[in-house]
Amino acid sequence: MTAYPTWLRWRCCSRSRTPGSLNAASRQLGITQQAVSARVRSAEAQAGVALISQTPRGSTLTPEGVVVAEWAARLLAVAGELDAGLAAFRRDHQTRLRVSASLTIAEQLLPGWLVSLQADARHRRQPAPQIVLTAANSDTVTRQVRAGQAGLGFVEGPATPKGLRSRIIGHRRAGRDRPARSPVGAAPPAARAG
Repeated sequence: MTAYPTWLRWRCCSRSRTPGSLNAASRQLGITQQAVSARVRSAEAQAGVALISQTPRGSTLTPEGVVVAEWAARLLAVAGELDAGLAAFRRDHQTRLRVSASLTIAEQLLPGWLVSLQADARHRRQPAPQIVLTAANSDTVTRQVRAGQAGLGFVEGPATPKGLRSRIIGHRRAGRDRPARSPVGAAPPAARAG
């Protein structure tokens, strides 16, 4: 596979499409004209094609350079779309969490935990994630986490779900739960996160 020049090299090529534009490209990119020229020369060396020719009026793109600059502009536009799309996915994953919890946990413990999560986010001056909650039996919760339908699952029971990372976050005693505080806080509540 061919190793392609860095994105900055392509930006330099793309922004150098009009005569005398190395100077304009340098202003747009916030680097010196010499740095733009060096990056274009580096792209030329790696590509094996002359992209710029020197004339008495300054530097100008060769016919091949014009084509490469157009390709670079299209490539950078697609890369910009990809970057924006990935950023949107990251924001979505940072702000939305799919939680699946056993019925008892969903009814008795999660409401308090969610209030604590909101308060903690406000305290940190960050947006709290949007919680999409599914309440189901423990086997269904485990299946949903395995299938990627939930990013976090809370189940009850003596056994650790096989094939999943898990952490015990509390214990039940003789039909009575210990006082449960949020997993966000310091004291462990009565449930298993997996």
